[in-house]
Amino acid sequence: MDLNAPQAPPAPIEYCVNVVTQWDFTCLPRGEWASWMQAIGALVALAIAILVPALQHRAIQRQARADRVADDVRLLAICLSIAKAAESVAIQADIHARFRRPTPKLLWQGWRTSIARSLDSLRSIPLHLLCGAEAVSCVISLRRMTEVCASRLSKAAPEGELIVSAGKTWAERQWSDTRFHFKLEVAHLQRIHDTLLGIPLSAQPAPAYPPAYTPPKPEQSPHP
Repeated sequence: MDLNAPQAPPAPIEYCVNVVTQWDFTCLPRGEWASWMQAIGALVALAIAILVPALQHRAIQRQARADRVADDVRLLAICLSIAKAAESVAIQADIHARFRRPTPKLLWQGWRTSIARSLDSLRSIPLHLLCGAEAVSCVISLRRMTEVCASRLSKAAPEGELIVSAGKTWAERQWSDTRFHFKLEVAHLQRIHDTLLGIPLSAQPAPAYPPAYTPPKPEQSPHP
């Protein structure tokens, strides 16, 4: 035996993971463990660098979507309040025309003022900010019907019966149709508003439409 022959370096001390003792690859030298920890740390840092901005971007998008829905709901609520104010005038005019009630001048002036304000408010609503074609169509229809109401009120007799054109029956029919179409558009706009709020269609109240127009029966003479 040659004592001067070079001897093999001693085997490095291995550090093992005690959780799994039957696997040999869980025992590594300190340098290899350091390399593995460095690689794992780099992967974790890379994952954090990718996930955190993605989650932040998703949260920003979610908040922007919620803000946009809130703005849509707020604008539709304004449209609904204006439309209901105009609808109330059409309902009162229909009642006076249907039952042949005399219309005082002060009441007639109040109707004209309310309709004029509703029309100005509806015209000031920016259509490009409304959510979808359905809401735009509803607001345009409400504008048109409010203009019709304003025109009819300007032609009506302020101190007599609410006559729009020749013949009382035609006046009654016009206001009844206007009231019915107002109710349809307001109910449609209310459905869009409730849908944006997340209310399912099954939980939304069914709109109550006014009865269909029935012309008054002619008075019969007591003598044949």
